[in-house]
Amino acid sequence: MRKPSVWTRLRARAAGEIPAHELDAYRAASLEAWALVESAAERRRTGEIDPVENLGAWIVFGLQTFGNALMDAETAADPKTVGFVPPKWHGTIVRLYDEIAPWLLRATEARAGTGRPFARKTPFGLPQTPYEVQETPAGVMALLTTLRALRDELPHVSPEAPEIGAAALALARYAEARVGPVVTPEEAVRLGRPLRKAVGELFRAGQIAAHPALRPKHSRERIE
Repeated sequence: MRKPSVWTRLRARAAGEIPAHELDAYRAASLEAWALVESAAERRRTGEIDPVENLGAWIVFGLQTFGNALMDAETAADPKTVGFVPPKWHGTIVRLYDEIAPWLLRATEARAGTGRPFARKTPFGLPQTPYEVQETPAGVMALLTTLRALRDELPHVSPEAPEIGAAALALARYAEARVGPVVTPEEAVRLGRPLRKAVGELFRAGQIAAHPALRPKHSRERIE
């Protein structure tokens, strides 16, 4: 990214924004994440994918998509401070990106047949999104972008995914239908929470569809 001008830095300082260097580095490292997602998509088509690899690829897809969508939406909403983000946005995006590496490792190990016992219980929720982020026009657009990406990808996770995710998909359609072409700050306050819930439910449904051990009768078991 080109170095911000003096005026950009001054405007960002006046707005209380902080440099996005760390976020840019995370995003630059996303090639590995997308390579995993693409590889998993191909292995799903051939029926050769390990359930843990499938689970990890879905989680990485959701985290990377949401983090990128937040970055893009914030930049589009305030291009005069490009290269800087508000602290709440910075923290939210970092929490999303920080979750990627462990799942990337786990999925890669599963694909290679060198996976270790996995003690963390899943499905797990996306990191919390502060209202200062999700209840803004930019936050709503980021959530809408993420919702559409998860909605379109979910049916490909497994043959059972459309049935498993039926309720989440219905919730997503309802939340999406409420968003008009232009979102005012007042509308964003009403739209942010239901969109975030729909995104969270899609994210959870994809995990359950990805790994049989997470389906109802095994929902409290650990993946081995």
